Amino acid sequence: MRILLAGDTHMNRAWCETLSKLAGRWHCEWVIQLGDFGYWPGERNRRGRATGQTFLDGIDRQAERYGTRWAFLDGNHEDHAELAKLTAHAEVSDDGFVRVRDRLAFVPRCHRWSWEGVDFGALGGAYSVDKDHRVAGVDWFPDRDEVRPEDLARLGSGPLDVPLCHDVPAGGSLHQGNDPGQPHPVRQRAGTRNAPTAPVAQAVEATEPKLVVHGHWHRRYSHEMPMPMGRTCRVEGLHGDPWVHGGTSSWLIATLPHLTLADH
Repeated sequence: MRILLAGDTHMNRAWCETLSKLAGRWHCEWVIQLGDFGYWPGERNRRGRATGQTFLDGIDRQAERYGTRWAFLDGNHEDHAELAKLTAHAEVSDDGFVRVRDRLAFVPRCHRWSWEGVDFGALGGAYSVDKDHRVAGVDWFPDRDEVRPEDLARLGSGPLDVPLCHDVPAGGSLHQGNDPGQPHPVRQRAGTRNAPTAPVAQAVEATEPKLVVHGHWHRRYSHEMPMPMGRTCRVEGLHGDPWVHGGTSSWLIATLPHLTLADH
């Protein structure tokens, strides 16, 4: 089984179609998008067109066209109020994913599932570095954006092979120098025990995985994260939508059950 892991897409339907094409080309059963997908179902443009629903419908049609399925984690830039309504009322698949469209699903925060003997966990959410430019409850949800202690309790400490996260575990690329465009307090706190990323690191240490893949920082890198008892965990950070943010390598293909990775 192959899955395509994708970084931030931010409601860019054209880039999402490129990812669906890649998934079809490499016979990937799923595209798993790691948050900041663009779940804004009530979004409308100036002419009143329901652009949020059009985006979701488009992803569903693209997935059918290229023979794949999509599932996304929650990033900090989603409509979390609408996600809460969705998870309360929508159908749930055998994998535990919440149905959005026939071929599009949401992976709830802290959900666990297994494919071909590989145990996955979803840990969406992240600190919103641009919150000063957003409106609480409208395009920033301070009670839902960050990973919190109750999320760690729900995820649990049982072993996982692959936690899929939106944010980086402290100890990843942030130790190697932060994006100079990010606000100074975030750069200053990055990689410390009080950093917004620290709960993600706690989840990784508790579940002792082989691999972590995340988005959020719009940076492609690979890192060996030190773990207890002298172990290490491979951390792969994926870039964001290259049409908007520049750069490359915003996706990886993982082949199960051996977890071989490629970015063809």
